[in-house]
Amino acid sequence: MKRVKGVPWSGTALTLLLGACSLAPPLKSPDIPTADAYKELGPWTQAQPADRLPRDRWWTLYDVAELDQLQTRLIVGSPTLATALANYAQARAIADQARAGLFPTLGLGASVERDRESIHAPLRGPTTPTFYNANSIGGSVSYELDLWAQIHNEVAAGEANAAASAADLENARLSLIAQLVDDYIRLRSLDRDSAILDETVKAYSRALSLTEQRHDAGIAPGLDVSQAQTQLNAARSQAAQTLAQRALMEHAIAALLGVSASTFSIKPQIVAITLPQIPTGVPATLLERRPDIAGAQRRMIAANANIGVARAAYFPALTLGAQGSFQSTALSNWLSAGAIDYLTVVTSQTAVLQTQQEALNLDTVQLRASVDLIRALGGGWEDSGRAMNSKAMDAKQHG
Repeated sequence: MKRVKGVPWSGTALTLLLGACSLAPPLKSPDIPTADAYKELGPWTQAQPADRLPRDRWWTLYDVAELDQLQTRLIVGSPTLATALANYAQARAIADQARAGLFPTLGLGASVERDRESIHAPLRGPTTPTFYNANSIGGSVSYELDLWAQIHNEVAAGEANAAASAADLENARLSLIAQLVDDYIRLRSLDRDSAILDETVKAYSRALSLTEQRHDAGIAPGLDVSQAQTQLNAARSQAAQTLAQRALMEHAIAALLGVSASTFSIKPQIVAITLPQIPTGVPATLLERRPDIAGAQRRMIAANANIGVARAAYFPALTLGAQGSFQSTALSNWLSAGAIDYLTVVTSQTAVLQTQQEALNLDTVQLRASVDLIRALGGGWEDSGRAMNSKAMDAKQHG
């Protein structure tokens, strides 16, 4: 058994003395023109991403148990969320791959051969065997010196992109839950609207019957009958349109959950939805929790690091390496409704219907606006407010 080849490390100490020089430009945020003074009263703070602060289960503020069940199904079955999760996993894998460049590369190989030497080979000796084994095992190690900080910039870009993908994942989750809550509010609003219209159709049907009786008795003119019939037809049309809109909202929720609309249904019922009491003193710093804003900031960091990676390509790369192997002829021991005129009835009934629908629309608008506000704030506010207040107090104590 003998060592047949090997390359010693040389010049390592001298090379390691060369300091890495990053070619990435200093990260600088774009200059945004600002006023010398603000019209509104302060205080003002420099915005920093805070999207990793804990988020409350903000949808529970609406006090609907069914929303909890739908939200659980959304997290499990949403194809959009699954795509965002896969993108995040891919970004983390790329970041890990870039980080591996900071460490030496090791290799190991082995071969087992059975050779035969020709009897006519030049310089063949009389004792040279015709058949012989040629078994070998070897290894190698190499390390690329990061003279221009290319690898470090690749790692920085990978980490920033992974953080941006994490923000995208959270943003997708926030957007999907907000869309689910909004669709659910609209669906239950249509249920209430449908109930109002059903009662209206019943009332208009009774009014039409009464008007026809009065017309047959010669008390009411034929115009009253026509008006009553027209009003009943309009109410029926509105009721049918409401049911069609409800079916669309039910299908939209099914699409969010990633299930077939043909196998998904939500039982129509009147559900009381609580309007969240959002405090008027919510600080503007909660905007820092928005994952879409944080994701954009981290992509800017990744793009800046990639500039250094691209610039390093203009310069030569220096790799230190060594390899060695052992050879042996053996396979072992390598290593050790009323009676009044119908015009009055029509006017009263129309006013009641309009009032009920306007009240319902106002309630729905308020609920949907609260969803949009919570979505704009990044989801919830209580835990994040305490966390930020604690952070501000710590900064003040150490300042």
